[in-house]
Amino acid sequence: MTDLGTLGGTYSEARAINASGQIAGDSDHRAFLYSAGTMIDLGTLGGSWSEARGINASGQVVGRSAGVGFSAHAFLYDEGSMKDLNDLIDPLSDWKILNTWAINDAGDIAANGCNTAGEYRALLLTPVPEPTTLVLLGLGGVGLALTRRHRT
Repeated sequence: MTDLGTLGGTYSEARAINASGQIAGDSDHRAFLYSAGTMIDLGTLGGSWSEARGINASGQVVGRSAGVGFSAHAFLYDEGSMKDLNDLIDPLSDWKILNTWAINDAGDIAANGCNTAGEYRALLLTPVPEPTTLVLLGLGGVGLALTRRHRT
């Protein structure tokens, strides 16, 4: 048995583990990622608390956090930063993502949200490539083709 410790307070709670032994949970009202013997405070979305709920093989963590004004927002922690999932979905969407429960190795997220009609539903969030990435790749390819054509 290993005591994971706390983020300086009196309690911690482990909620998910991946095959690499990384653990997601919360301690003293803050989400954490425990990796390589260290508990890392994941921060918040501007409010006073956060909770981690799931982790995948890549070490991406999902959960919920208080935002500014204390309303709950679902988050994705990836590559050292916490992102509000509502900022990552289609802005024309009729949904607000409130909570997440799990993330698989493909990046699919099990979540809950509500729409403007007040309906509360289970949701599956599936990652898609960002359009700006595809545009940059396309422009790079065009630029390369033009450069080759110009030289011959």
